[in-house]
Amino acid sequence: MRLFNFTKKMNVKTFFSSLAFLGLSIGAINAQTWNIGTPTATDVKATLDANGTMTISGTGAMQDFDPTSAPWYSVKDNITTLVINSGVTTIGNCAFWDCNTITGNLTIPNLVTSIGIYAFSMSGITSATIPGSVTSIISNAFWVCSKLTAINVDENNPNYCSENGVLFDKDKTTLIQFPSGKSGTYVIPNSVTSIENFSYCYLITSVTIPASVTSIEVGAFQSNYGLQSITCLNPDPSKITLGSKVFLNVPVTTCVLRVPVGSYSAYHTAPQWSDFTNIVEGTSAVENAELQTLKIYPNPFKDELIIENGEFKINKVEICDLSWKIINSEWSSGKTVNVSNLPQGIYFVRIETNKGTVTRKIVKQ
Repeated sequence: MRLFNFTKKMNVKTFFSSLAFLGLSIGAINAQTWNIGTPTATDVKATLDANGTMTISGTGAMQDFDPTSAPWYSVKDNITTLVINSGVTTIGNCAFWDCNTITGNLTIPNLVTSIGIYAFSMSGITSATIPGSVTSIISNAFWVCSKLTAINVDENNPNYCSENGVLFDKDKTTLIQFPSGKSGTYVIPNSVTSIENFSYCYLITSVTIPASVTSIEVGAFQSNYGLQSITCLNPDPSKITLGSKVFLNVPVTTCVLRVPVGSYSAYHTAPQWSDFTNIVEGTSAVENAELQTLKIYPNPFKDELIIENGEFKINKVEICDLSWKIINSEWSSGKTVNVSNLPQGIYFVRIETNKGTVTRKIVKQ
């Protein structure tokens, strides 16, 4: 059956008038609706209109999904705006996984009590507002949201809080989610004892981890490609429990690890921390930053090392093997250290100055 018998004389105006006569519209033709409630599917609906607005409406909980199993996943690139109506009580796992064309602020309505794992992962939202009703946010709900600059929590929320757009538990002892789109330098509050997710923050250049931190979860700092320095204020890395791959894809050959005075050896031999090529030991962040101007080259080296100390007074230069046995401690007022007698291999050079100690990995060719 054909609705219309098009002729060359039918123009656009006539076509739309005919649709209106039948009670149809272009939007109605293109709109898609899915039943996504649980336990009753029809209790909650997702509707995508012709303008790219996805509306979640109804009463009750959303279903959970696997990363690519949401019914709108095949058309996710058509979603530009997300609206969640009051009445919905949960946001399902992976509901908006990889919906990177969704932009703007996300407002979670009152009555929502939980946000599932990866619920908004890799979406394009720029900020999120969480009401007091949300009592459960599963880890990684906002994972790899590269444009997300702030997660703001209602001050009356019983389980969560935010500070400068960073998501914490209510007592601010756990850093739950650092927004991936934030930039610059960040000092983690002294109240924090556990870091869950500080990953894929491409624009962060410097992080300070307070001495209060005793655990860092799996992949917590993963893929922070822009990190230039990490300052860890705990003098004993063995007191910090690390999950696996905490610093996966962090540029450990260029990112400086700054540690308290007297703790360089402990960090150089500690799992994962020892992956950092440049470990700087000093009494303050300012002095550590200044110590970065001290240059040691070439690296790899052959017969001698050159040390450009600028305004620093160098008290001692020690070259150690990988077990920290000192094998060379020669130093004069000049800029070079003769290392021609060293066999090929990897060493540590430790330079004590009037403003702290610098330790670097070096390679003898």
